[in-house]
Amino acid sequence: MWIAEAVVIYALYTLKSSRMNFNFNFNFDSIKFMIIDCDDDKVDLITRKHDKNIKRSGNFCGEADIIKEFLDFIENKVGTDALKSLRENHYESLQKMIQEFSSEIKSSFTGNKDNYETYEMDLDSVCPNIKKYLTGSKFLELEDNDWLIDFEFDDVKAMFDPIINIIINLVNEHFDRDISFIFLAGSLSGIKYLQNRIIKEFSDRVKHIIVTPLQNVEATQGALYYGLQLNTN
Repeated sequence: MWIAEAVVIYALYTLKSSRMNFNFNFNFDSIKFMIIDCDDDKVDLITRKHDKNIKRSGNFCGEADIIKEFLDFIENKVGTDALKSLRENHYESLQKMIQEFSSEIKSSFTGNKDNYETYEMDLDSVCPNIKKYLTGSKFLELEDNDWLIDFEFDDVKAMFDPIINIIINLVNEHFDRDISFIFLAGSLSGIKYLQNRIIKEFSDRVKHIIVTPLQNVEATQGALYYGLQLNTN
C-alpha cells in the first residue's frame, strides 16, 4: 500500500458514504485513476492501471510560481529597487502582502470574467513600509491613485495561466484511456480556476473529476492510516 492509493481509498469511501451516488460497486483493483498532486513547487501525476503498474510523471511548477507572478506584477508597479528593499528590510510586510493576495484573490479566482470584481490592494494598510522606498514616477503614480493597486481580471489571469497551462499540458501528455477518476490533490487543488480548467479540458474523457480535501502531509498520513483500515475490513 502506498500513500497515493490511500488518498484515493479515503476519497472514494468518503464519496461512497455521502449523498452522491456514483452507481458502481466499489472494487479498488478494478479502478483506473489518475492523481494530479499540485504542491508549492512540484506537480506529480500518478496513474494506477488495472494490473497495478504505476505510471508517473511530473514538473517543477506549482503554487510558488503563482506567487512569483504576483510579485512580478507588484514589482512592475513599485519598481525593482523598492521591492528588493522591502524584501531585505521588511520581510514580514512582504509576507503580509502575499497573504492578502492569497486570501482575497488567489483562493477565489474562478477564471470567469463575468463574476470577477476588480480588487484594490491598499498599500497604506497592507504594506505601508514600501512607500519609503518608492521614488520618481512610481511614487507619483501611486500617490495619485491613493496608494491603491488595481488587480484587473486580465492581470490575475496572467498570473495563473503559465502554471495552469503547464499542468494541463502535462496531464494531456500523461493521459491514458479508460481512466475512471481524476483526483486533484495538493495545496494548489483548492484554487477554483485550476479546478474549472481541469473540468473543462477532461470532463468529456473522464466520468468523475474529484477534488480531495487532502492538502498537507498530516492529512495524507491520516489517509494512509484510514485507507489501510478500510482495505483490511
